[in-house]
Amino acid sequence: MVSSRQLLSDEWLDRLFPAHGCFQILDRSIFLRPGELLIGPSDRFLIICVEATDEWSRVFAEHCIGEYTGELHLPDSLAHLIGETWLTGPDLPTYLGLSFPAIDVAVCGNYVYILFPVGA
Repeated sequence: MVSSRQLLSDEWLDRLFPAHGCFQILDRSIFLRPGELLIGPSDRFLIICVEATDEWSRVFAEHCIGEYTGELHLPDSLAHLIGETWLTGPDLPTYLGLSFPAIDVAVCGNYVYILFPVGA
């Protein structure tokens, strides 16, 4: 099992999101969702929030096919985006250069939200 400290390291960022150098990393955090059993491990998720250039934002917008309806776990620095319209599409992980399957990718203007499952 990988520790939360390791998941937040630059090494893991390079593994999961090799193209991260094209974007400004705004936040990385671990989110715990309790398992279905009352006693047992929680599901862990790594959340990465980045800011894209206008050029990248236009590319992402062209490949969004609908509104993101999942739950957002935004950092305090992006709290002003709660309630805004976030968009998503199946090709966004490819355009972001993700090397590990994300379960959620959403964009709102120049902001990108990525949610990776990382196990218990």
